[in-house]
Amino acid sequence: MSMGAHIRAVTEKANKALNNISRLLPKVNGPSESTRRILCSVVTSILLYGASIWEQVVEKKVYKRILSSVQRRVAIRVSEAYRTTSNKALMVIARIPPINLLVKCRARIEKDGPDAKSEAQNAVMLCWQEEWDIDDGTAEWSKKLIPNIRPWFERRHGEVDFFLTQILTGHGCFEAYFKRFNLAETEECLYCINVDTVEHTLFFCPRWNMQRNIAEQILGHISPDNLVEKMLESPTNWDHVCKMAKQILSAKRIERPNLIQAR
Repeated sequence: MSMGAHIRAVTEKANKALNNISRLLPKVNGPSESTRRILCSVVTSILLYGASIWEQVVEKKVYKRILSSVQRRVAIRVSEAYRTTSNKALMVIARIPPINLLVKCRARIEKDGPDAKSEAQNAVMLCWQEEWDIDDGTAEWSKKLIPNIRPWFERRHGEVDFFLTQILTGHGCFEAYFKRFNLAETEECLYCINVDTVEHTLFFCPRWNMQRNIAEQILGHISPDNLVEKMLESPTNWDHVCKMAKQILSAKRIERPNLIQAR
């Protein structure tokens, strides 16, 4: 079997497995991130089968695109992100290294043995950070919140969900987002005259002062520059940000239709 045929075969098998798993993973009120991650790890294992054999072809655009398309679906399920989110942001928020780096890591471990695991994994983190730092016009908001991947990736507490992921990506219940995809007539906030971005909603909109003030009683002043840093400090901090995100975005989803109709 040629390398191309092998890659197409494993991606087809991985897609079938993911389709079956996806039936168990609703976006809202579904399993926790840790459960979603365990289920989706089956798909990653399928993708990495025989990695040491076909390592050299993974950087070819056609094969990388095929493999990445499956990995993208996995990351969406793990992070509960909107499908419009960029690959770059998806991989970081879901804590799934890009497939080309995973293949190289697996191949090195298979060739050099378990003793090479730590060094191979460190190489993945370094390369992943280099890719993350490239200014290619994607994932700008996520990069602002999570400039350094390693602390986020190696954290020992905290799980993402449908609401927190909207905050981390900027893809969600925000008028600027809806306008971008022609789902709203204006970017104007439903509650004030400013442009309704994720930053405006979370940090400035007066409609959410109460939720913001309650969170800041625990975390101190929050901003885009320190939000994730504060979340990583303790489980309590993480939970308060999650609670704030859920309260704000749940209310917006409920109130939005009536407010639009009233305009």
